[in-house]
Amino acid sequence: MRMNVREKVAGSTYKATWVSSGGIPNPITSSLIDKNKTVVSSISAVASGNGAFYALHPVPNTPGWYVNEWRALAGGFQYVNRQLLHVINEDVD
Repeated sequence: MRMNVREKVAGSTYKATWVSSGGIPNPITSSLIDKNKTVVSSISAVASGNGAFYALHPVPNTPGWYVNEWRALAGGFQYVNRQLLHVINEDVD
C-alpha cells in the first residue's frame, strides 16, 4: 500500500483540502497534530463549491512529521480522514 505524503517547508502555509461525496458536512474542521498528539493548529473549513472544502494552516517552524486530521459530521455520521505532512527545514546548503 502506498500512502500520499504532503511535504512543506517550515514556516510556510499548507492548504489542506477535503471533498465531500455525500451531503454537506457541518461542522467540518481540519487540524495539524504533532508527534506528541498535541493539536498545533485547528481551523474550520471553508466551502469552495461543489462539495470541496479547504483550510489554510500555518506550517510549524519545527521540522518533523505531522498529521492533518479532518473531522466532519454529515448525515448524522462522523467522518475522520488523516494524512501525513512532512515539514522540512527551510535552510538550503
